[in-house]
Amino acid sequence: MREVTPITAPIDPETLDVPCARTERELPPDAFDRHEASAGVAVVGVTNDRGDVLLIRDTGDGPDGWLLPYGHVEDEGWIETAVDWTDGLTGIVPEIETVLFVRENHLVAPDGRETTTHHVVFTATPAADSTPDGDVRYDCANDWTADWHTTVPENADGETRDDIERVLDQ
Repeated sequence: MREVTPITAPIDPETLDVPCARTERELPPDAFDRHEASAGVAVVGVTNDRGDVLLIRDTGDGPDGWLLPYGHVEDEGWIETAVDWTDGLTGIVPEIETVLFVRENHLVAPDGRETTTHHVVFTATPAADSTPDGDVRYDCANDWTADWHTTVPENADGETRDDIERVLDQ
């Protein structure tokens, strides 16, 4: 099992000494407004003792396919958002370990507005006082479901696939 020191201090994605990628994309106005209102997205790669990764899937009208748990960072800090959203979506309280990767996103609206946000990918394990034996509450918040995966799901693509692979390869 890997040894890590849990993160306890506030983080600033712009100053982290971790691998980083930069993307640029145009978003429709409603999506741009949602992203402009937040600092970015806290993405959490929770792994259990067997090396499985915890993934979520929206069974309603949300994104297709399995994803790492995530939440938009607004009033709370990065770590608080990562913990609260993962717990709320899966019932697993994550113990945040490290920042694995940062994606800086330069976003442009059709009307020319621009903003930069970050996706910060954390690694984590289930907290000792989390759900017994790391079991997942399968019918989670709203239309979300969660499960442990040993490999990247076939329908994962792009940045989602890359992030899941990074977590599984650590």
